Amino acid sequence: RTGDGTTFPDGGEAHVYKKHSDGVGTFPDAFCAMVPVKRGPHATYPSMMMGEKQQPVDLCFWKAGTGFQLLGAHGRASTEKTKTPLAGKSVREDGRWTVTMVLPNLTPGTPVCFAVWDGAREQRDGIKYFSLWYEVE
Repeated sequence: RTGDGTTFPDGGEAHVYKKHSDGVGTFPDAFCAMVPVKRGPHATYPSMMMGEKQQPVDLCFWKAGTGFQLLGAHGRASTEKTKTPLAGKSVREDGRWTVTMVLPNLTPGTPVCFAVWDGAREQRDGIKYFSLWYEVE
């Protein structure tokens, strides 16, 4: 069971939340929102495999046990840490995670996609659930 949503309380920020049932696994659970570095409408979307050199992406990432990070990427195996903090909150209650994070500097038309790793299903790295691109309205 999932409960998902997005709220836009402030101009330029999106508060995204993901809620899902979860068992205990060998690998940690995680959630990520991927957004192009260049915000706004796009004629073509960045590669689903962590962006590409011509269209780098920001990765708004949360992992159970380590918390929130803003990462950058420009293709497979190119993930880099940034010094920019990422605001968010995670709560585990009754076997379910609720994760809320702030996606900075969003403007209408900006594409965003999501990924979820379920550690109880041994998901990690490229083994995950992921969405297609959605455009912020």
